[in-house]
Amino acid sequence: MTIVSQEQHNNIKTDNREENNFLPRVLAFVFPQFHRDSLNDRLWKVGFTDWDNLRKAPETNRLGYKIPRPTELGYYNYTELEPRRKQGELAKQYGIDGLVFHHYWFNDESHPGPNMHQPLMNMLKDGHPNVPFALHWCAIKWTVTWNADVAPDFKFAEPGVLQKQYFPDDDEKVKEHYNWLRQFFHHPNYIKVDGKPLFMLYQKKVGATCSRFT
Repeated sequence: MTIVSQEQHNNIKTDNREENNFLPRVLAFVFPQFHRDSLNDRLWKVGFTDWDNLRKAPETNRLGYKIPRPTELGYYNYTELEPRRKQGELAKQYGIDGLVFHHYWFNDESHPGPNMHQPLMNMLKDGHPNVPFALHWCAIKWTVTWNADVAPDFKFAEPGVLQKQYFPDDDEKVKEHYNWLRQFFHHPNYIKVDGKPLFMLYQKKVGATCSRFT
Protein backbone atom coordinates (compact mmCIF):
# COMPACT_ATOMS: atom_id res chain seq x y z
CA MET A 1 0.00 0.00 0.00
CA THR A 2 1.27 3.48 -0.84
CA ILE A 3 0.56 6.10 1.85
CA VAL A 4 1.10 9.77 1.09
CA SER A 5 0.23 13.09 2.68
CA GLN A 6 -1.39 15.85 0.61
CA GLU A 7 2.00 17.60 0.45
CA GLN A 8 3.73 14.48 -0.87
CA HIS A 9 0.93 13.88 -3.39
CA ASN A 10 1.71 17.21 -5.04
CA ASN A 11 5.21 15.93 -5.84
CA ILE A 12 4.20 12.56 -7.33
CA LYS A 13 5.22 12.20 -10.96
CA THR A 14 2.86 10.40 -13.30
CA ASP A 15 5.20 9.68 -16.21
CA ASN A 16 5.36 5.95 -15.47
CA ARG A 17 1.69 5.01 -15.66
CA GLU A 18 0.35 1.56 -14.96
CA GLU A 19 -1.66 0.06 -17.77
CA ASN A 20 -5.42 0.58 -17.22
CA ASN A 21 -4.93 1.82 -13.65
CA PHE A 22 -2.51 4.73 -13.52
CA LEU A 23 -2.38 7.61 -11.07
CA PRO A 24 -4.64 10.31 -12.57
CA ARG A 25 -3.19 13.72 -13.20
CA VAL A 26 -6.26 15.60 -11.96
CA LEU A 27 -8.00 14.43 -8.77
CA ALA A 28 -11.04 16.05 -7.22
CA PHE A 29 -11.74 15.66 -3.51
CA VAL A 30 -15.26 14.55 -2.57
CA PHE A 31 -16.68 15.91 0.67
CA PRO A 32 -19.25 13.34 1.79
CA GLN A 33 -21.35 15.39 4.20
CA PHE A 34 -24.33 15.62 1.87
CA HIS A 35 -26.34 12.75 3.28
CA ARG A 36 -27.71 11.78 6.65
CA ASP A 37 -25.27 10.10 9.07
CA SER A 38 -25.74 8.91 12.64
CA LEU A 39 -22.82 11.01 13.91
CA ASN A 40 -24.28 14.21 12.48
CA ASP A 41 -27.63 13.24 13.95
CA ARG A 42 -26.00 13.13 17.37
CA LEU A 43 -23.91 16.30 17.02
CA TRP A 44 -26.39 18.69 15.45
CA LYS A 45 -29.87 17.33 14.83
CA VAL A 46 -31.59 14.37 13.25
CA GLY A 47 -31.32 14.62 9.48
CA PHE A 48 -28.57 17.29 9.46
CA THR A 49 -26.31 17.58 6.41
CA ASP A 50 -24.01 20.36 5.24
CA TRP A 51 -26.76 21.48 2.89
CA ASP A 52 -28.32 22.96 6.06
CA ASN A 53 -25.32 25.25 6.43
CA LEU A 54 -25.41 26.29 2.78
CA ARG A 55 -29.11 27.08 2.90
CA LYS A 56 -28.49 29.38 5.88
CA ALA A 57 -25.60 31.15 4.16
CA PRO A 58 -26.08 34.71 2.81
CA GLU A 59 -26.05 35.45 -0.91
CA THR A 60 -22.52 36.90 -0.72
CA ASN A 61 -19.53 36.46 1.56
CA ARG A 62 -17.74 39.19 3.54
CA LEU A 63 -15.68 40.15 0.49
CA GLY A 64 -18.78 40.64 -1.61
CA TYR A 65 -18.36 37.49 -3.73
CA LYS A 66 -21.45 35.46 -4.50
CA ILE A 67 -21.62 32.16 -2.62
CA PRO A 68 -22.13 29.31 -5.12
CA ARG A 69 -25.28 27.21 -4.99
CA PRO A 70 -25.89 23.71 -6.42
CA THR A 71 -26.20 23.59 -10.21
CA GLU A 72 -26.59 20.37 -12.22
CA LEU A 73 -27.04 18.02 -9.27
CA GLY A 74 -29.13 20.26 -7.00
CA TYR A 75 -29.33 19.62 -3.25
CA TYR A 76 -28.63 15.94 -3.74
CA ASN A 77 -28.58 13.03 -1.32
CA TYR A 78 -25.21 11.39 -1.96
CA THR A 79 -26.42 7.96 -0.93
CA GLU A 80 -28.70 7.88 -3.98
CA LEU A 81 -27.56 6.40 -7.26
CA GLU A 82 -28.53 9.14 -9.71
CA PRO A 83 -26.40 12.03 -8.31
CA ARG A 84 -23.40 9.74 -8.00
CA ARG A 85 -23.85 8.49 -11.55
CA LYS A 86 -24.14 12.05 -12.85
CA GLN A 87 -21.11 13.11 -10.80
CA GLY A 88 -19.03 10.49 -12.59
CA GLU A 89 -20.25 11.73 -15.95
CA LEU A 90 -19.47 15.34 -15.04
CA ALA A 91 -15.99 14.36 -13.87
CA LYS A 92 -15.23 12.81 -17.24
CA GLN A 93 -16.82 15.72 -19.13
CA TYR A 94 -14.67 18.32 -17.35
CA GLY A 95 -11.37 16.44 -17.44
CA ILE A 96 -11.31 15.08 -13.89
CA ASP A 97 -9.33 11.85 -13.97
CA GLY A 98 -10.37 10.53 -10.57
CA LEU A 99 -12.06 11.24 -7.25
CA VAL A 100 -10.62 11.18 -3.73
CA PHE A 101 -13.25 10.49 -1.09
CA HIS A 102 -12.80 11.82 2.43
CA HIS A 103 -12.84 8.88 4.82
CA TYR A 104 -13.58 9.07 8.56
CA TRP A 105 -12.62 6.49 11.16
CA PHE A 106 -12.30 7.92 14.68
CA ASN A 107 -11.50 4.76 16.66
CA ASP A 108 -13.92 6.06 19.27
CA GLU A 109 -15.27 3.35 21.58
CA SER A 110 -18.60 5.16 21.87
CA HIS A 111 -18.84 5.58 18.09
CA PRO A 112 -16.63 2.87 16.51
CA GLY A 113 -15.98 2.11 12.88
CA PRO A 114 -16.46 4.31 9.80
CA ASN A 115 -18.57 7.44 9.48
CA MET A 116 -20.01 9.20 6.44
CA HIS A 117 -19.39 5.97 4.55
CA GLN A 118 -22.79 4.98 3.17
CA PRO A 119 -22.17 6.52 -0.29
CA LEU A 120 -18.97 4.48 -0.54
CA MET A 121 -20.77 1.29 0.42
CA ASN A 122 -23.43 2.04 -2.18
CA MET A 123 -20.73 2.64 -4.78
CA LEU A 124 -19.40 -0.86 -4.17
CA LYS A 125 -22.87 -2.22 -4.93
CA ASP A 126 -23.90 -0.15 -7.95
CA GLY A 127 -20.54 0.98 -9.39
CA HIS A 128 -21.14 4.74 -9.40
CA PRO A 129 -19.50 7.13 -9.78
CA ASN A 130 -17.74 4.92 -12.31
CA VAL A 131 -14.34 6.64 -12.31
CA PRO A 132 -10.93 5.91 -10.74
CA PHE A 133 -10.95 6.73 -7.03
CA ALA A 134 -8.93 6.68 -3.82
CA LEU A 135 -9.56 7.34 -0.13
CA HIS A 136 -8.25 10.15 2.03
CA TRP A 137 -8.29 9.50 5.79
CA CYS A 138 -9.33 12.74 7.49
CA ALA A 139 -7.87 11.71 10.83
CA ILE A 140 -8.52 14.91 12.75
CA LYS A 141 -10.87 15.94 15.52
CA TRP A 142 -14.07 17.79 14.69
CA THR A 143 -14.51 21.16 16.39
CA VAL A 144 -17.08 23.96 16.49
CA THR A 145 -14.96 26.05 14.10
CA TRP A 146 -17.37 25.56 11.21
CA ASN A 147 -20.65 25.11 13.01
CA ALA A 148 -21.25 25.76 16.73
CA ASP A 149 -25.01 25.31 16.52
CA VAL A 150 -24.95 21.87 18.17
CA ALA A 151 -27.89 19.74 19.27
CA PRO A 152 -29.50 20.94 22.54
CA ASP A 153 -28.75 17.67 24.34
CA PHE A 154 -25.14 17.37 23.13
CA LYS A 155 -22.53 17.37 25.92
CA PHE A 156 -18.96 18.39 25.22
CA ALA A 157 -16.34 15.99 26.59
CA GLU A 158 -13.72 18.66 25.79
CA PRO A 159 -14.37 22.38 25.22
CA GLY A 160 -15.08 23.11 21.56
CA VAL A 161 -14.48 19.52 20.45
CA LEU A 162 -17.38 17.73 18.81
CA GLN A 163 -15.65 14.45 18.02
CA LYS A 164 -12.15 13.38 19.06
CA GLN A 165 -9.78 11.44 16.82
CA TYR A 166 -8.15 8.46 18.55
CA PHE A 167 -5.08 6.49 17.48
CA PRO A 168 -5.28 3.10 19.20
CA ASP A 169 -2.38 1.11 20.62
CA ASP A 170 -4.38 -2.07 20.13
CA ASP A 171 -3.20 -3.79 16.95
CA GLU A 172 -6.54 -5.54 16.60
CA LYS A 173 -8.31 -2.19 16.24
CA VAL A 174 -5.78 -1.07 13.65
CA LYS A 175 -6.28 -4.34 11.78
CA GLU A 176 -10.06 -3.89 11.89
CA HIS A 177 -9.68 -0.54 10.14
CA TYR A 178 -7.35 -1.99 7.52
CA ASN A 179 -9.62 -4.96 6.83
CA TRP A 180 -12.51 -2.57 6.21
CA LEU A 181 -10.40 -0.57 3.77
CA ARG A 182 -9.38 -3.63 1.78
CA GLN A 183 -12.78 -3.89 0.08
CA PHE A 184 -11.96 -0.58 -1.61
CA PHE A 185 -8.28 -1.29 -2.24
CA HIS A 186 -9.29 -4.37 -4.27
CA HIS A 187 -11.90 -2.54 -6.33
CA PRO A 188 -10.96 -2.43 -10.05
CA ASN A 189 -11.35 1.38 -10.11
CA TYR A 190 -9.09 2.00 -7.11
CA ILE A 191 -6.06 4.12 -7.99
CA LYS A 192 -2.71 2.37 -7.61
CA VAL A 193 0.91 3.47 -7.74
CA ASP A 194 3.45 0.80 -8.64
CA GLY A 195 0.75 -1.78 -8.04
CA LYS A 196 -0.08 -0.49 -4.56
CA PRO A 197 -3.32 1.28 -3.57
CA LEU A 198 -3.01 5.01 -2.99
CA PHE A 199 -4.16 6.01 0.51
CA MET A 200 -3.92 9.69 1.34
CA LEU A 201 -3.58 11.18 4.83
CA TYR A 202 -4.75 14.51 6.21
CA GLN A 203 -1.65 14.84 8.38
CA LYS A 204 1.72 13.08 8.39
CA LYS A 205 1.60 11.88 12.00
CA VAL A 206 -1.15 9.42 11.04
CA GLY A 207 1.49 7.45 9.15
CA ALA A 208 2.58 5.76 12.38
CA THR A 209 -0.82 4.09 12.64
CA CYS A 210 -1.01 3.25 8.95
CA SER A 211 2.44 1.62 9.06
CA ARG A 212 0.82 -1.07 11.21
CA PHE A 213 -1.69 -2.00 8.50
CA THR A 214 -0.95 -5.61 7.56
